[in-house]
Amino acid sequence: MRGVTDQPGTVDLTGRTPPWPRPAAELWRACLTRSLAGEEPWEVPPRAGHPELRAALGEHLDLDPDALAITSGVRASLPYLMSGSTRLILERPTFLELGVVARGAGHRVTLAELDAVLAGRAADDTAVLWLTHPARNPDGRSLGAAELDRLLTLVPAYRRIVVNRTYQWYRPAALPAAFIQVGTLHKLTGGGMRVGWIWPVPASYHGLPADGGPPGPWQLALAAFIRAGGLRLLSGNPIDEQARRRHFEGLLGRPGTGSGSGIGSSERDLYCGAQLLLPVTGSEPDVVRALAANGVRVSPGRAFAAPGHVRLSWAGRTDGQLAVAATRINEVLAAHTRRTG
Repeated sequence: MRGVTDQPGTVDLTGRTPPWPRPAAELWRACLTRSLAGEEPWEVPPRAGHPELRAALGEHLDLDPDALAITSGVRASLPYLMSGSTRLILERPTFLELGVVARGAGHRVTLAELDAVLAGRAADDTAVLWLTHPARNPDGRSLGAAELDRLLTLVPAYRRIVVNRTYQWYRPAALPAAFIQVGTLHKLTGGGMRVGWIWPVPASYHGLPADGGPPGPWQLALAAFIRAGGLRLLSGNPIDEQARRRHFEGLLGRPGTGSGSGIGSSERDLYCGAQLLLPVTGSEPDVVRALAANGVRVSPGRAFAAPGHVRLSWAGRTDGQLAVAATRINEVLAAHTRRTG
């Protein structure tokens, strides 16, 4: 697996997956070895995924496994989720790559601010509305209880409402079944795991992605890995992660920013996870290049429909790396502000 830095001393805050801790890596190898010894690799898994993996993942996510379908990732869910619709509405800011995939499939894609969605101004009963909760990428914004209640009243206003739960371990509270949930393990395991899910999927549904997720032995190994606590070895403690977020924000001298109404909640309490948007002045590309030249790699905000920002993602980075990164970021931004006036 790739390391988390490009050269000694560089702190990579682009969201690159760190190497697994040794206990998790050893557990995975043992699970895969046992699976390969007992499963015929040429057998095609069931269309909705191997029953063992559906049961293990359903238990981990607290979802009914009979209505859970395994996919190879969030993007692979798109054909099913867009069925009967030609328009996808994404909240802003968001991970724009999903919109690229949707446009490539011939769908119309529009962006909407969360406050506009909750006010009903984006409603379209022919469209699919796509939100992320909790810990939206790129800024960690989550939905408050009153916002979720409001969103539930808007279900009839759309073809369907999809909630991306990729970061659900930060705030694992259950969601109403009226929302279609999708997710992937890639932010925990790395993209090479090639496992995602859709829930709920009607038992009679015949339009799932044809791949049905990864090969059978891989799915069985992952089922054993989950049951043995492998995902917990990778996810850490959500309370600790929230404390690290607050500490990093303090080192930067400013909280992460985002959009949304903050209905019924303290705005600060709505943010969680290991990513935030940092506002910058002047040229965003110049700031990205200056930070890279000073040993910190970040992502441009425009990649997330958030121009005038950079995205910092620090999962797997040490407290020492964050302290070094914060010092460098503060110095670069201060120098950049002085130059641009």
